[in-house]
Amino acid sequence: MAFHFESYVGVEKIKFGDTRKNIRNNLGLKFKEIIKVGQFGKNMDVYEFCHIHYGEDDLCEAIEFFGSSILLLKGHEIKLEKYGDIKKFFESIDSNIDPTFDDCGITSFQYGIGAYTPFPKDLTYPIECIIIFKKGYYDEIV
Repeated sequence: MAFHFESYVGVEKIKFGDTRKNIRNNLGLKFKEIIKVGQFGKNMDVYEFCHIHYGEDDLCEAIEFFGSSILLLKGHEIKLEKYGDIKKFFESIDSNIDPTFDDCGITSFQYGIGAYTPFPKDLTYPIECIIIFKKGYYDEIV
């Protein structure tokens, strides 16, 4: 599935700041709800192509894409390809690319998008997911 991505806004029917209920209605797809509390708590709906993360207020904060999902940004298809290819693309659109807080990928705060790989030193290893997020999403983590 291909999704048109708008920095800090969302993708198509999934918008940051929208309620869980509205997003579920807009998508009309099967999902599994996961709510865990504690240090590594998660509040998300799991769909076959993405995880939609919600804050304590049940508003959308981030969307994590995996599998065959494709995000369209600046005329480029961002998909789960080799980490080196994604890294090169991110560096071409944003001169301030940051490694992720756990050093397992890269993040563009200019565009509100990141890529995760468990092996960032291996540029041929495919990324596992692409995350897009609302402004301020990583403020408490970084």
